[in-house]
Amino acid sequence: MPVPQQQAPPAPAAHYALLWEPSAGAQIAAGIDSVVHDDWRWAGRRAELRFRLDETRGVQFEAVLVVPDEFLRAGGRRIEVRINGRTLGAIPADRPGYQVWKQPVPADWLSGGEAVIVELAADAEWLQGNERRGYMLSSAGFTL
Repeated sequence: MPVPQQQAPPAPAAHYALLWEPSAGAQIAAGIDSVVHDDWRWAGRRAELRFRLDETRGVQFEAVLVVPDEFLRAGGRRIEVRINGRTLGAIPADRPGYQVWKQPVPADWLSGGEAVIVELAADAEWLQGNERRGYMLSSAGFTL
């Protein structure tokens, strides 16, 4: 009798990434620096995070970030937020400084226990030495 195909158990729920924590690396899919600077990491033009939610109703997406002057000088004005390929909205990035952005997520965009891909697409980036930079991301994820 053949052995049935084995599948890895689903990853545990992870609804929020505190980017200063080393464990946040498991949620970073692309475009976010692996080096932690104080309590944030650099994000490039296209940053991608991976989450898994238990709860899908009444959920908001939140991003805590800092827009540097260099982003504005490079022509940056917004960071579009996409959830599983759907545009949720855009974070206004037309002035430098700290921001907390929250937006309700339609429940039918999410499925409990399944992967949720969040893309943060900035409209500009700049170079610091050989490193591409956009903005500083401190945390991001889903809240009730």
